[in-house]
Amino acid sequence: MDNCKTGLALLDKGDASGALISFTKALIEHPTSPDYYIHRSKAFARLSPGRYDLALKDAEYAILFARQRGSRQKMQEGQLRRVVAFYNHGQYAAAQKLLTYSSKWDNAQMFKMWTAKVEQKLKTLPESEKVEIEVKEVPEVTLPTADQAKSRLKKQINADGSFNLSAAESDELVPDEPQADKQAAVASSTTHNTTSAPVVIRQDWFQTGTTVTVTLFAKGVDKEKFNADIQEGSLYISFPNPGNPDSEYSFSVDPFYARVDVSQSKVNVFKTKIEIILTKSTPNQKWGTLEGKEPLTTSNGSSGAGVNSIQQSVPKKESGPVYPTSSKTGAKNWDKLAADLTAKPKKDQKSKADEDGSASEGEDDPGYDSDEGGDAVDGFFKKLYAGSDEDTRRAMMKSYYESGGTSLSTNWDEVGQKRVEPYQSKDD
Repeated sequence: MDNCKTGLALLDKGDASGALISFTKALIEHPTSPDYYIHRSKAFARLSPGRYDLALKDAEYAILFARQRGSRQKMQEGQLRRVVAFYNHGQYAAAQKLLTYSSKWDNAQMFKMWTAKVEQKLKTLPESEKVEIEVKEVPEVTLPTADQAKSRLKKQINADGSFNLSAAESDELVPDEPQADKQAAVASSTTHNTTSAPVVIRQDWFQTGTTVTVTLFAKGVDKEKFNADIQEGSLYISFPNPGNPDSEYSFSVDPFYARVDVSQSKVNVFKTKIEIILTKSTPNQKWGTLEGKEPLTTSNGSSGAGVNSIQQSVPKKESGPVYPTSSKTGAKNWDKLAADLTAKPKKDQKSKADEDGSASEGEDDPGYDSDEGGDAVDGFFKKLYAGSDEDTRRAMMKSYYESGGTSLSTNWDEVGQKRVEPYQSKDD
C-alpha cells in the first residue's frame, strides 16, 4: 500500500512517470486490485504524450476485476476511465456510446459533465467523421489470472527501476503452468471469465459515532489462508475465492474517507461473512463515503499510514467542511466546488497539451484532476478567489452555486446560514 500512496502523491505533484512506476509495483503485490488499475490508468493518461491506449487497457482490467468482486462503484470508476481514454484519444463516438450505458451512475453530475463535453466535441466534427462505433459495456478482453498478471507486471519494471513501455504494450499472457499446459491454462482462464466466474461477494458498510463496519458476505472462508492489512488510511484483504479456490479474492480501500485507530480495529471471520470493524480516529465524525479521493495526509505532511498522530483526521481536500444549506440534495462541500469551478482552462490554441489533455489544465491547482475537469469561470472571478481567505472563498462558491451564477457574495457570515436565492431583475 505504500507504493500506492507514493503513486498518488506523485500523481498529485504532476509526476505521472514516477506514479506509473509506483502503481505498477503496487499491482505486482496485488495484481487483481481494481483501485490500482484505475490509478494507473490515470497515470498513463497524464504522461506526455498521453498513452490513452494503455490507459484504456487498465480501465478495462479494472472493470472486469471489479465485476468479479461485485463492486458496482469500482465498475463505474473503471467506466469513467474508459470514457476519458476514448475522449482524449479523439474517439468521441465511442465515449458517447459508453455514456449511454452509464446513465444510472451514482455520480450523476460526473455523467452529465462528460455527456456535455462529448456532445460538444461531436458537434464540431463533420458528418463524415460521425461514425457509429460499437463499444460493449463489459470489455471483451481476456482477463489474466493473478499469477499471469503478476508475471506480466514484473516485466514492466526494468532492472534500473524505470518503466518498460514496450512490455506494457504487449498482450502476451504468461502461463501459470509449464509451456505444455499453456493452452489449457488460457482456456481455463477464458472460461472462468465468460461464465460469471466466481461467486459474487456482496459488500456493505455502515457507521456509528465511533466505528465503521465493513461486511463481505462470503461463506466458508478458510481462516488459515485469510490475510488482512489494516492501516490508518487503508485496508487490504485477500483470501481464496469460495467459488473458485484456485483464484484469489481481494478487497481494498485506499485511502479511507478518514483515518482509523488501528489498535482498536479488528477483523472477524464468520461462517457466512467477514466483518471488519474500524474504529474512527475522530469519534462522531461522519464519513460521507467509505473511500476517499486523495491519500490521507499525516501530521508531518507526508502521505501514508502507519503514524500515531491523529491531530487532523482528514485533510481539507479529502472531504472538506460541510456547511448548512436548505438544498434538497443535502449539505454541500464548498471547498470541492471551489476546486472544480476554478480549475485552469485549456488554451484555445492547438497546443500539444490541448490535444492530449495532460499538460497545462489545472496546473495552478495541484489538487485538480486534469483529465476529469469542468468548466471554469471568468478570469476576474479566479483572481478574486485566489487572493481571498478561506471564509471569503466559501462565501463566493456558495453564493455563486446556489444562485445559479446570478449572485456573488464574499460575506460568509451572511450567506453561510441560509440559501442564496437566484437574483431576479425588475424586468423578470
